[in-house]
Amino acid sequence: MATLCRKFRWSITRRSSVNKMEREQCQMNKIIVSDQLININRFDYFKRKTFFRILGNILSFQDNLQLVSFENLCCKRLEGVHLIQQLACFNSRTLKYLFLWRFVLPNENPILVNYSYITGSGLYIPRPPTKQCFLRSLGELRHLRLLALEYCYIADGTGGALIALLPVIKRPHFRLQLICREEQTPGRADAALGVGGYDIPDTAWRRVSIACPDLYLMMAFFRIRDYNNIRRFLSPSLPLREVHLQLGIDLKTRQREDSDLTCFFQHMAFHFGNNLGTLSVHQWRFTTFPLRRVFELMPHLVRFIYTGYVEDEVDLKRMLQMVACGVCDSKC
Repeated sequence: MATLCRKFRWSITRRSSVNKMEREQCQMNKIIVSDQLININRFDYFKRKTFFRILGNILSFQDNLQLVSFENLCCKRLEGVHLIQQLACFNSRTLKYLFLWRFVLPNENPILVNYSYITGSGLYIPRPPTKQCFLRSLGELRHLRLLALEYCYIADGTGGALIALLPVIKRPHFRLQLICREEQTPGRADAALGVGGYDIPDTAWRRVSIACPDLYLMMAFFRIRDYNNIRRFLSPSLPLREVHLQLGIDLKTRQREDSDLTCFFQHMAFHFGNNLGTLSVHQWRFTTFPLRRVFELMPHLVRFIYTGYVEDEVDLKRMLQMVACGVCDSKC
């Protein structure tokens, strides 16, 4: 199996091998299209059409396909929706893991239409809506155990997109992984540009929490420095179990000011402290926050992953003592 997976990933850069795989109908249980091996935006029109045709054909004859990763593929909206259709038609009974972070181009959200392409030149450019096709195809993958999506792929302002996934996420112990980006911030981004801008209403999350009591929801906030922007992605009824705050290093002058994590930790503790099990923070420029306060605010944390500066050695020792004593045990 490992040989077949390696063969597929290598064959992406070699057209003759891809054609051979299609001709011999090689069987695999994992298909990972790595962005480090292929950049479809460098293809000309013919090579691009050929690549997606062959990839669709390879998906169509798989008998036991369990994992598919199109992460960072950055294809166009119609190309991406066609791939999801192929999975729904031919692999819905076997597929268990699907990864779609940065699946399409940032301005090609599959549930929106980018109207910025309309220039008034008089040339007709077909822009068919793909929202219903995309959501219905995802809804057919009812044997999934893990689904990784961009937040904006299911944020339509009404909650209908999230509710459409209920047949999938109501599976016991289902894992839903959402990544939130600053350019998709609800209420800030322009939905007419095809990126995002809509939110998921709290009523939709409340309905999901009732219908899927054991849903494991993970949210990753990627390079969102403003706490107010992070809060726009959150709502009180989120069944949040895992949070990752990834800020990295920004070299732009306008983003070099220090961030303050105080409000972020307090908001997480107030709304999600009872259910949150994993919290990860990775950033380098911010106002130091006492780490012991994290465990005082969220005593039910199971995993805390932290990369960055600490206030001082005393605070670090106090945090370790608190963990060793049983996390917020008053006797310690």
